[in-house]
Amino acid sequence: MVNECKNNKVKTLKKLSDVSDFNQTWLINENKIISCKLQITSFVASRR
Repeated sequence: MVNECKNNKVKTLKKLSDVSDFNQTWLINENKIISCKLQITSFVASRR
């Protein structure tokens, strides 16, 4: 799950450069990073 999360972040950053409306894309990117952190947190918690 953590690797998948990192891959999503890279894809999102690549999309960022393709889109002209930077602010809108940045919001999408922020949301993905936040959900990414939540995934990693829940993954770590489940391993304890």
